[in-house]
Amino acid sequence: MAKKPVLSIDDQTEDVFPGYEKVVWSFSEISRFINNPVRYPEVYKALAGVNGVYLVLDPIDNKQYIGSAYGTEGIFGIWKTYANTEGKGGSDEGGANKKLAAHLNAHEGRYLELQYSILAVLHRTGNEEKDMREAIGIETLYKDKLGSKNKETGLNLN
Repeated sequence: MAKKPVLSIDDQTEDVFPGYEKVVWSFSEISRFINNPVRYPEVYKALAGVNGVYLVLDPIDNKQYIGSAYGTEGIFGIWKTYANTEGKGGSDEGGANKKLAAHLNAHEGRYLELQYSILAVLHRTGNEEKDMREAIGIETLYKDKLGSKNKETGLNLN
């Protein structure tokens, strides 16, 4: 019998997506899940299949950023941006992530402490304009509910 070399040992324990309401992931967790969609297909399928509203929390000073995700890869797509920009996310024309980016720039390495959670899951209707308006509307509602535009604890500018 021929011997085969061991190429890797899979230490994966998160083989099942926990459910949207149970997602409270660290930066290292989203990086691992997002950057390995083949290894974590259930996570990819769940996050890429829906739009949503999410919370980015800095647990050290309890500062929070609320954003919305819509588009072809939904929550997965926007969290992929965070995973690949040291937590700063994308920057649209309105500079939506400007205060979050400034916060992280002021605290070197702080992005490693960030927590990501899902506040609302929004299913796609097939009408991208309608889906975007709904996501932004729910995002605005959560910003008001949680005070993420507050000068002291909020990281949202708009």
